[in-house]
Amino acid sequence: MSRTQDQVRRRTLIALGSAAAASVATAAVAWAPSGSRTPTGGALAAPELAVRREQVRLIMVTTKDEVSHLVREDSGWVLTEKGLYPVSPAIVPQLLDAVAEMRLTFPMTTDQRKFDRIGLGDPLTGGSGALVEIGDGQGEVFATLIIGRRTDEVYARRPDDVQAWRTEGPPPPPLMRSARWLDLDVLSLQPGDIAEVEVAPLQGPAYTLLPRDEAAEGFRLAPPHDARPLVSEMFLSPPALSLAEFAPVDVLPAERVRASGAARARQRLRTRSGVTYEASGLLDDAGRGWVTLQAAAGPDVAGFDAVAFNERVGPWAFQLGPSEWATFNTPLSTLLRTDR
Repeated sequence: MSRTQDQVRRRTLIALGSAAAASVATAAVAWAPSGSRTPTGGALAAPELAVRREQVRLIMVTTKDEVSHLVREDSGWVLTEKGLYPVSPAIVPQLLDAVAEMRLTFPMTTDQRKFDRIGLGDPLTGGSGALVEIGDGQGEVFATLIIGRRTDEVYARRPDDVQAWRTEGPPPPPLMRSARWLDLDVLSLQPGDIAEVEVAPLQGPAYTLLPRDEAAEGFRLAPPHDARPLVSEMFLSPPALSLAEFAPVDVLPAERVRASGAARARQRLRTRSGVTYEASGLLDDAGRGWVTLQAAAGPDVAGFDAVAFNERVGPWAFQLGPSEWATFNTPLSTLLRTDR
């Protein structure tokens, strides 16, 4: 990084108030450890959090690779670095349970050279630990710990203390990559819901996939490509099921992604109930594939609110992994035999 992690961490914290909306203070002051105390074995790692948990409005997690701010808004917890995108409902309770109930049960090393081996290296200097700071968003800090995990063991220490501890208590969620905290379950489709999928890939002509008859699973090519020989009928299912198996790995505001890329591919999926999903693929300057989603439904479609779906999902671009992006953009030429 071009600046130290500490500079980035404190700059983003001070700026948080203006980025986190009305439920957070307009400016957060710098975090500071609540004191240098060496607990005895079995003591709570964060006793203040155990009694002030309901006041938590801000959680900051710093690793050697990123700084993340989880903010509690009226609508729930959001991640500021992802444009205030919602966090999975289970993540924050799991993290707060882990820290509030964590007990320091067995003293480990006091040799700072060994901290990285158990995930407790200071991330502000490139170490392997995750610095977790929990407070009210107005300067009151209820917990400050470096947490590490190796296999099934969880370790912790206070940043101002060289005593490392093995801990007991509920396990924390993954802390090293913030994208894993996001609520990315945005589509609920089953293969049997699909009536038609139109695929317009990056290269080659568009084509349409239709379910086979009810007596057989899988998909078939619609006219004008239905008479052409296939490599295998099995090859038709991955692109047809791309949205039914939609599993993004990250998210950003769609406008931010559009600024560094352009719509280059498309899928349109129509369900048997009459809902249509329009998925636009974008390839950014770094070669990563993103998808934006919109839905439409007729007035006689029961049980689906297209307006609510578009308000919740429409403003975002969802990143697909390399293999999922390739499947979303499957060219017709890879489905057809070329030997005749």
